[in-house]
This record gives sequence, C-alpha cells and structure tokens, in this order.
Amino acid sequence: MTDSRTAPEVDAPPAAPSGGGRLRGAGVLLFPAAVATALSLSVLVPGALAFDIQGDFGLRAGEIGALVALFYLLSSLFTQAAMPLAGRLSPTTTVRWGLVLGGVALALPAVLGTKVSLVAMVATGGIANGLATPAANMLIALTVPPHRRGLAFGLRVSAVPASAALTACGAWVVAHSDVEWRGVAAVGAGVCLLVLAASALVARTGPLPPPSGTRQDLRTGIAALRVLSLGGLLAATACATLSPFLVEGLIAGGATPGSAALLLGVSAWIGVAARISTGLVADRIPSPSFQLHSAATMLLICAVGMVGLGLGSGTGVLAAATLLTFGIGWAWPGLLQQATLTLHPRQLARATSYVQLGTYVGALLGPLGFGFLVELFDFRTAWLAAAATAVGAAFIIVVGLRASLRRETA
Repeated sequence: MTDSRTAPEVDAPPAAPSGGGRLRGAGVLLFPAAVATALSLSVLVPGALAFDIQGDFGLRAGEIGALVALFYLLSSLFTQAAMPLAGRLSPTTTVRWGLVLGGVALALPAVLGTKVSLVAMVATGGIANGLATPAANMLIALTVPPHRRGLAFGLRVSAVPASAALTACGAWVVAHSDVEWRGVAAVGAGVCLLVLAASALVARTGPLPPPSGTRQDLRTGIAALRVLSLGGLLAATACATLSPFLVEGLIAGGATPGSAALLLGVSAWIGVAARISTGLVADRIPSPSFQLHSAATMLLICAVGMVGLGLGSGTGVLAAATLLTFGIGWAWPGLLQQATLTLHPRQLARATSYVQLGTYVGALLGPLGFGFLVELFDFRTAWLAAAATAVGAAFIIVVGLRASLRRETA
C-alpha cells in the first residue's frame, strides 16, 4: 500500500478544448454556484414562508420536514441519472434542462397557490437539483482552470446558505409588505430563468467519454468511489442536523431564543466564508491527499463542537461550539468533491454522481434520525450521536483516500 504522503501526483480531470466549454470572465467561477443557488430555492420556500403559507392552507412542521425529505430523496434518485446522461448530453445541456425544470417547479405554486402545487414544486425541484448538480460539478472539472477549481467548488457548496439568505430576504419582504408567498416563488422562478439565460456564456461541450481503463481497474475505482460516497453520506448525516435543529438545541442548552437565532445567522455566514476560504487553500495545495485529510480533520473538529453542544451550557460555551461546527467543521464538502474528481479523472460522471448521492442521502437521513433521537431521548443524546457519526465519516474518508491511491498507483 502506497503511503498517501509520498504518493505521486494524480492526473487532473481533462480540461476542455481551447475555445470550447469555457465560461467568460468571472462566470467560470460563478456559474455553477448560481445554478446550485437557484435550484435550492424550491426546498427552502415552504419553511421560510410557512407563516404566510398557512394563511392559504394548513402546513404543519411535520409536513415541512416531509417536504425537505422528499426533495432530497428525489435528488438522490435522479443524481444517478447523471451517469447515463453524461454519455448522451453535455454537462451544459443537462444543467440547462435542470434550470428549466427548476423554473417550472417554482412557477407552479406562484400560479396555482394550492397545497398540491407546493408539493409539486418541491418534487420537481428535487428532480431538477438531482440532475443539474452533478453536471455543474462536471462543468467545474472540465472548464475551470486547475488553479481555480478549489475556489469554484467552495463557491458551489456555499450555494445552500446563499439560497437561504435569498429566501430570508423574501420572507422579510412578505412580513413587512402586502407581497404574498406566491410572489417569492415567482421571483425564484425568475432567478432560474436568469441563470438559464446566463448559460449562453457557456460554450458547447460534448458528452463525456466513457470510463477508460481495464475492467478490473474500473471495478477497483468503483469500489473506492463507494467508500468515499459512504464517507460523504455519514458526514452529511452528521452536519445536516445543524440548520434545522441548532436554534432549538441551543435553547435546550440554556441560550435565550434571541441569542440562538443570532448565532444561527452569524454562523451561517461564517460557514459560507469558511467554504470559500477552504477552496482558496485547496487551490494553493492541490494534492487530493491533503484535501481529504483536511476534510477528515474538519469532521473531527465538527465532532468536538457537537460534543460541546450536547454537554455544554451557557451562551459562551454554546457559541464556541456552534462556531466550531458551522465554521471549521462544516467546510469539508467542496474538498471531498474536488479531491474525488481529481483522484478519478477517467470516471468523472460516476465520481460526481456517487459523491453527490452520498451527501444527498445523508441530508435526508440526518434530520430524520436526529429528530427521532430528540423525541426518544433528548438533545444531548442526539448531539453525541451526531458527533460519533462525524468521527466515523472522517475514518471512512481516509479509508476511501487510501483505496483510491492504491487504484491509481497499482
């Protein structure tokens, strides 16, 4: 087994031909992030605007949780379609179809304003997200210069907090004006159309070539990818509990509601800054071994923060634990995705599909399991279970790294 510290450099993903498949100017970095931001809106609208939606029809907290689960379930299922589509359609074309579906999804409740249309919005949005996000990852691998891929992935994985900020602005407008929640959905549809129009800056790229290598080499690569996907699943299972449960968990630990809400808001933006900063560091140190070891270290720090959330008390301790988990502890997604694509350049479609599937399934399972533990036991038990899951994720990611390096150096 080759030691990861002395392993030779792994081939970078193939670059797009000169004059084709490249965005112009800053769009080379911002377009995949804009796609992810637009396609996250449909899952955030029900929760952020529940206070106004309930004026039209009942929407319980349990139903909001079920809608989030439906979104990530469909995203998980349709992420797998990225592999066969990559051999038929270019990543740009797949992203465009995803944006069309995303725009239709948000337009449905804007026009109809019914509960059925709200469910249809989340379901259609989940399908669009599952199809387009792996394609956006492939677009980064194919079009972004190698020395900027870390920043591009950092921006891309910051999309959900950015999308949450957009929906929060919409909720503020609804709360302080005569605008209804349907208007925010309509604006979201417009955002999808704007990003779709911006895709005109993307030159055409052809479909990805089929995976190369011997049959045994491909089998070994798939096995390594499955391990990394499992690591991503466990990592997302642990971290996906933060946004929906942090405020209530902090209050249970002794923080005031106002302090808890403030900590959530501040920490979310710290998380965005941490993901972008991590991407910049990854550009300076492009080794996938360094990136995955860093991701594993971040998950261990996240576990420490979660132990603090579970066992700590008082605003100061809880604030420190929150900043650890949201800041350093949740900055790993871009590193995992970038390193996986670098380690498996001959299987780009499969690599991004497997890792994205793992994180989506984790985002589905994490809040469901955490909520169950809170109901059955208490927040302390749930936070400690999440910490243990983060530790397991760190271990599995290192195992996946070693399996990938063995495959590349065999």
